[in-house]
Amino acid sequence: MLERFKKLLRKDPPQPALQPQREALVDLLLLGMYTDHLLSVAEGDLLAAKLGDLPWESGQALSIYLQVNMPKIRMAYENLPSRLQLLQSIRDRLPTLETRQGMPTKNCRNF
Repeated sequence: MLERFKKLLRKDPPQPALQPQREALVDLLLLGMYTDHLLSVAEGDLLAAKLGDLPWESGQALSIYLQVNMPKIRMAYENLPSRLQLLQSIRDRLPTLETRQGMPTKNCRNF
């Protein structure tokens, strides 16, 4: 599953994902991983290691991004307004219909 996700975020697909889109997709992955209401530090570390070779163009390392966003994901599951805010944030970072329905939808089905 992680290998497929990594392919999504590479720079060389026909339409490369921009950094905000990559971050939105990582947030979607975290949201999906938290469906069992457990996202341990070990899982976060494993995720950071597996996704470590992604083209990450942020001033913040991917491992730090994961550490900062895991509590937001937990809060989103515990609190409906937080969940709606997170989903709106993801939607905002996937601004066009193509980015919302194309890459994430098509590839999430493969997972």
